[in-house]
Amino acid sequence: MAALDDVKLQQSHTWSLGDYSSIGSRLSVVSEQLCETADLRAPWTVLDLATGPGTTALAAARRGCRVTGVDISEVLLERARARAAAEGLQVTFAHEDAENLPYDAGTFDAVMSTFGIGFTPSPEDVAREAMRVLRPGGRLALTHWAPGGANHAEAEVLARFSEPGPPSPWESESGIRALFGDGVQDLVVTEREVVYRFDSIGHFVDTAMTLFGPFMRLVESLSVEHRARLRSELVAALGPFNRSGDDSMVMPVPYLEATASRR
Repeated sequence: MAALDDVKLQQSHTWSLGDYSSIGSRLSVVSEQLCETADLRAPWTVLDLATGPGTTALAAARRGCRVTGVDISEVLLERARARAAAEGLQVTFAHEDAENLPYDAGTFDAVMSTFGIGFTPSPEDVAREAMRVLRPGGRLALTHWAPGGANHAEAEVLARFSEPGPPSPWESESGIRALFGDGVQDLVVTEREVVYRFDSIGHFVDTAMTLFGPFMRLVESLSVEHRARLRSELVAALGPFNRSGDDSMVMPVPYLEATASRR
């Protein structure tokens, strides 16, 4: 693996904090849906970018594909390897940078990612590398959080406690089309939702603040008073999106699913 710059080293450390798999494992339904939309089949070679704990890589492997998952966090990769071993699935997990992949052009029949690539510093570099390693006619299948609903409410709260980043091109169909340009055909972007289910909204927020790396990094930077305010404001902001009708949390969260073929 090429040496990571300071920004990516910080990202690697952030995603290695806590236990992202405690939240990421709840997104299995997204990975399964993405594999179905992409119409994966054996014995395709599949690359899962920013694989994290390997949820999408494992979903592809269950369909008989030969899968490689890459991530900049070795901690998350170790969790992915353990999950694959527990299921008896053969998946190669490699410590690699999605913006600078070591694979030859046209190596893979499908390139996928579930939410991960949206956190990389350079969307243009990720898109370029994804297209380079994908064979002509190969399948591109990606998801990213949509900017509305509970995501918007959460982002508004976080913006009061940290410096918000620039708008992400992964958050809209026009942005995704601009990233891949004429390199793809039959691009379809669909808005879907995944439902988070927790004991309560407070339980969800506490889980994020104590186990989700990016939230943990923010919490570390705040005083005790501001941590309490952050928790209180998140619980209040997410409340209107809870459809459980009781104290438990049943909260739909919108995301975009994009599939295309490489020209």
